[in-house]
Amino acid sequence: MKKRTLLLGLVGLSFVIVGCGGGGGSSDGGGSTPPPATEYYSVCVSKADSTSYSCLETCNDTTIDVGYYDSVDACTVAGDQWVSTFNHSDTPSTQEQKDGLVWINEIRRGTGLAEFQYNAKLEKATLAHENYLGDVADNYNVNAGHYEDNETYPSNYYTGREGTDRAIRAGYGGRYAGDVINFLNNNNTVVESLDGLMSAIYHRQALLWNNTNEIGIGGTERKFDFKAQPHLMGIKADREDYLRSISPVVVTYPFDGQTNVRKVFISESPDPLPNIDKPTGYPVSLDFNIYYVNSVEISYFKLYKEDGTEITNTKLLDKETDPNGRFTEYQFALFPLDVLDANATYRVEVGYVLNGESAVKEWSFTTRG
Repeated sequence: MKKRTLLLGLVGLSFVIVGCGGGGGSSDGGGSTPPPATEYYSVCVSKADSTSYSCLETCNDTTIDVGYYDSVDACTVAGDQWVSTFNHSDTPSTQEQKDGLVWINEIRRGTGLAEFQYNAKLEKATLAHENYLGDVADNYNVNAGHYEDNETYPSNYYTGREGTDRAIRAGYGGRYAGDVINFLNNNNTVVESLDGLMSAIYHRQALLWNNTNEIGIGGTERKFDFKAQPHLMGIKADREDYLRSISPVVVTYPFDGQTNVRKVFISESPDPLPNIDKPTGYPVSLDFNIYYVNSVEISYFKLYKEDGTEITNTKLLDKETDPNGRFTEYQFALFPLDVLDANATYRVEVGYVLNGESAVKEWSFTTRG
């Protein structure tokens, strides 16, 4: 039986649409009341460049609204603050965390997603959770996973039941926070932890969220015998639409031209392949962007060896076939049921109907030795 060592905590995702409106004055016969503002100025952030914005009554096709205000001056102040906050990145506390940030950003850059900015408050929250997990495991012989329960398993390291609670307590101002956790059998590095998480499809989907660009990396305290490496991503409501708007219509992973790709998928909790009790090949996935996509249907999803031979012993997961109900109608993954070859290049071909239009996408990747 495969040993489950990875856990995923999912959070709800949403986006907000704000608009512009107007108003008028009124009279009660005893004197006029001042009319409210009749124009609202939107902070319109350029989709092409997050460092620029304009204050307009409405945004256009090349910009996106991240807030609206009743004067140009207020809009300018808010716009300056939004841009400054969006582009701010804290410094990770350790070299190991820095290495992890560089590694995961190479992955996100390869897929076309916005790179993670580092958030010290998310780091504080995820390190606290690492210590809570270690404390309750050592004292109660319990793997608490994504949730902290200070009544049943009290600990001085308790900071909140869920990732969002822990992030808020650490001072993070986002709407949501969700973590991925790698439970280790040895002292893996953060990079090794993230590499393992990317082989696990549900964890991969979280690390490739297109509506966030902030992360805090854990797994470096190692105070307890029980070793866990949680990594916490934060989502801010005023960034979600913008981040989706600058993301690709579809994210593929492994991405086109990627090298040093793992050959094997071993375990995950929940288990995407519960009826298969052996290591399988590395999953290939597509995630379509809900900002641009209203409907998508997969016509075929094929994987080929370098000599053109199709790998037919596969399992396709989508919303209908995912045994854990985690996939949305925009997510698809093909699992080769046999471990991939070492130092081998594979070609992927996917036919699909996107918003009523037929399309074909092809790309390739190469496995590690």
